[in-house]
Amino acid sequence: MAMTYGYVYVASVAMGANKNQFLKAVLEAESYQGPSLIIAYAPCINHGINMSRSQNEEKLAVRGRLLAPLSL
Repeated sequence: MAMTYGYVYVASVAMGANKNQFLKAVLEAESYQGPSLIIAYAPCINHGINMSRSQNEEKLAVRGRLLAPLSL
């Protein structure tokens, strides 16, 4: 919804999926001359995932293939 305003910087990130892209989004948001919104996916044990696999979980979410909680 914020993107439709046309003057708000909006980024959707997952730090564990791509740290360089995450940093780029944060730097762009900080330097943007107006309101900025960063939506960050952060998996949690309450999501039913094995936290030792949280970076893989983030990569799957970014790729749009988050189908079910991962388990070992």
